[in-house]
Amino acid sequence: MAASAFVVLAAGLLLQWQPVADVRERAADVMLRLARSFPPEAPTGYPDPLVVSIDSRSLRAFDGEWPRARLADAIRQLDESGAKVIALDLDLSKAGDEASDRELARAIAQSGRVVLSTRAYLDGGSERASPPHPKFARGAAGVGVVMHRPDPDGIVRRAWRTLVLAGTPGPTLSESALDAALGPQSDGRSTEPFRIDFRRTSPDVPWISAHDVAEGRFDPRDVSGRIVFVGETAEELHDRWDTPLGPDRAGVWIHAMALRSRIADRAGVSALRAAPRGAELGALALLSLLGAGLGALRLRWRLSGLMLLGAAVPSACLALLTLRGLLVDPVLPLAVVAAHFGPGLERMRRGVGRRLRSRDLSFSSLFPSAGQLRPDARGAELDASLLLLADIAGASALALLRTNENGELEHGALSWRRQGDEPVGDVAEATLVLADRSVRMFDNRIPGRRGVEGAAIYTPLFAGNRPAGVLVAEQEVPRALDEMQLRTLTAVGTQLAITLDYLGSMQALRHTMRASMAALAAAIDERDGYTGSHCRRLALFAGAMAERLGLPRHEVDAIELGALLHDIGKIGVHDQLLQKDGLLTQDERNAVEEHPDIGDRIIAGVEGISVTTIGCVRHHHERWNGTGYPDGLAGEAIPLGARIVALVDVWDALSSPRPYKRAYPQARVREILLKESGERFEPALVALFFEVLDEEGEDMLELIAATEGAFPDF
Repeated sequence: MAASAFVVLAAGLLLQWQPVADVRERAADVMLRLARSFPPEAPTGYPDPLVVSIDSRSLRAFDGEWPRARLADAIRQLDESGAKVIALDLDLSKAGDEASDRELARAIAQSGRVVLSTRAYLDGGSERASPPHPKFARGAAGVGVVMHRPDPDGIVRRAWRTLVLAGTPGPTLSESALDAALGPQSDGRSTEPFRIDFRRTSPDVPWISAHDVAEGRFDPRDVSGRIVFVGETAEELHDRWDTPLGPDRAGVWIHAMALRSRIADRAGVSALRAAPRGAELGALALLSLLGAGLGALRLRWRLSGLMLLGAAVPSACLALLTLRGLLVDPVLPLAVVAAHFGPGLERMRRGVGRRLRSRDLSFSSLFPSAGQLRPDARGAELDASLLLLADIAGASALALLRTNENGELEHGALSWRRQGDEPVGDVAEATLVLADRSVRMFDNRIPGRRGVEGAAIYTPLFAGNRPAGVLVAEQEVPRALDEMQLRTLTAVGTQLAITLDYLGSMQALRHTMRASMAALAAAIDERDGYTGSHCRRLALFAGAMAERLGLPRHEVDAIELGALLHDIGKIGVHDQLLQKDGLLTQDERNAVEEHPDIGDRIIAGVEGISVTTIGCVRHHHERWNGTGYPDGLAGEAIPLGARIVALVDVWDALSSPRPYKRAYPQARVREILLKESGERFEPALVALFFEVLDEEGEDMLELIAATEGAFPDF
């Protein structure tokens, strides 16, 4: 209970910490993107928005300036087509050509359904209001403030019903348009922001070019009954904003999404709202109590329960968002669950360590006798234990038949024999022995081996009350074992079974870690404009090159892991830079080039990560001629794994489409790699990579495509 209270207190403090708040906002953005696949139903009986876009085509039709007389034509066309309200996200604060202004003022007054906008501008660092000119405002149905206020990270997530501009509160454009369509609400106007419900991007807000509207080239049924926003969407006008769904969204589209959010709120349907702090703290306390309760279970069940709990957290958050509109980010709940993993993993590490040290001491005196036998290649320590048991029982063959997860006995856990390769032990006989819980000796025969005189000794093994398996020792000459020999067989055999179980658990945890790292690397790739298979291709091809170089297995594994994690440092680079459509400025490039150093700092403290893997992460942008970064290494001073990953990374980048380019043909990619041979890449590695591509490339790419979305332990 005290630990759970501490967790809740710590979580409450973290909720106030700005870096954690930023991470939580990003997590909420991810949840919103996922929730778009399950959009809530639109309220019936309420108008939906439509955008009339002053796009590049509309500007080109009039040499870059949209005349007010044409805007008047567009208003008349929309009015005659049955638009509920026409909201103009346009600057009409200054008088222009007298004839065009008169035409526009007449169209606004005749419609009676036009809402104009008050614009904002900065004057000496202060916000100033720029209201519509009185000649237009006199006939308008309302006026609304046009301003987007992004969060500190530059992303627009919230809108307002009422904004205070230059000291004066006023309704926003979307709120004025809604009031003109449905009448003002009786609860007054709140000045608190609300979250824009970006789940409601489906169905898409329809768009019509302003030029087509002014010319009458549209279907009036697409306009009838809708609240129409008229605004500038051409990129050259720079009214573009970042949102949780991605960068470069037009401001007028954000107004339309704010309107959809407010309509849902008015209709009392699934409106987006953040979870109350009290509810968040209560959920964290419950998770902490559940995690503490799992601590009473056996270690394996505890870790399994925590994994299920961790998987349930994001699923529950997504369900609350899609069904109830409740935005709960999973960051702190997952952190609470992860906090309970540490003690369990540490207990497992200490337990396995103690057993391995004890086994090493027990077996160290047995190695001198190893030369006379022919054990399997399963590790010297386990072989030595079999030698001990063989000597005790005078055995010519020995096997450990271990129980599987269903409690059934199976061959193949551990075995050896002096001569031949016949299977040792009979599963049917072993099943009977395990049920009786007693040692049995079969005289004058060895079960499963006809015509062989001798005996087989079956010893049941238990870990506590759980059956672990049966130890089978075959003798060429039958002889009875005394009580000390039988006890030794049982004790050492049981330790063998338990050790193998623990080793299996550690292997499963290692596989889980590798799969988790692969998933993390794929997520980072998608932030950078790649598909999630980029990291898997790098790992597979880098591993193939390392194998052809004759590197030992542990080095191959380390290079594969380095390829998976090579860009993990981009977790510290802003999305706007990773997803920018054009060229980066020098300052932006410098920020991106910090990612190898960031990645080094992230993984260097992870226990068990090899120097080879860290070298791949830190040095995969070094160049053979010494002009790379971050350390300007040259030639063989660059770690071999980093040289391999750098080459495969560039090949995949050229071969894959990115936001700013198409995929290059393979012939062109090879020309570029050959041109960079000796400058950017080690020539011998370029030749080796082409060899791998020619002989295994198609097979490996087909394997990755066939397992899309999976993260195998390479």
